[in-house]
Amino acid sequence: MLKDGIFDINLPQPSTSGNLLTSDGLAWASEANPLPAHGTSGNVLTSTGSAWASQAAGGGAWDLISTTVATGSGSLITFADQFSTTYDNYQAVGTCMRPASGGIGYLYMRLLSGSGSTTVHVNDYAYVNNYSNTQSGGTGYRQHTSNSFSYFPLSSEGQTSDQYYTQSFILDFFDPYRNLGIMHLNMQSQGMVTRSSSMSVAFSDTRARWNGGASVNLTGFDVFYSGGANIEGRVSVFGQKKS
Repeated sequence: MLKDGIFDINLPQPSTSGNLLTSDGLAWASEANPLPAHGTSGNVLTSTGSAWASQAAGGGAWDLISTTVATGSGSLITFADQFSTTYDNYQAVGTCMRPASGGIGYLYMRLLSGSGSTTVHVNDYAYVNNYSNTQSGGTGYRQHTSNSFSYFPLSSEGQTSDQYYTQSFILDFFDPYRNLGIMHLNMQSQGMVTRSSSMSVAFSDTRARWNGGASVNLTGFDVFYSGGANIEGRVSVFGQKKS
């Protein structure tokens, strides 16, 4: 209402600190803020049906632990002290991977243990693999279950340093730190290699275990190419929240 040249909007008197100004369509009122205190960092705002609450995010979300971008200056990407009691399951994601120069390279992984991840495990890997190559037309199934391999393969096909060649992969580790019990480590990987033609793709789907000691607390891993070629690309490591 306009009164003496001034709009009078009939605001209520200030009351409790932190209250909000609300309207019921007819008048203004000062009411308590319905939102809860911020709570713990990382919490989310949820509804109980009658009020808002600050609660921890639900399980299953992934936290980024670390990322390494390789520029071709070294032949090894090492992720030390990644696995711990903080998470049970981990995932590594490789993007735009390729050998920096020379020949054809196959991408491999080895597990690490000990403080600083200084112990490299070069034995006791076993795996099965489904693969397909649209360039050669080859498809098939490989089985290497004798626990005699010295690495876990992240690719079923080799690749060169040609600018059009690239490889990506997703690698899952299931309880590598043995938080849930004494058992052998299971892993799985899905990867693909693109060739110079956009229609030329090789992919692999691999399941594996490491049989080198069911009670060993594994703490990290290395990624490298066969033949010791330097690496280009990015690898990120994530941990799956428990709750």
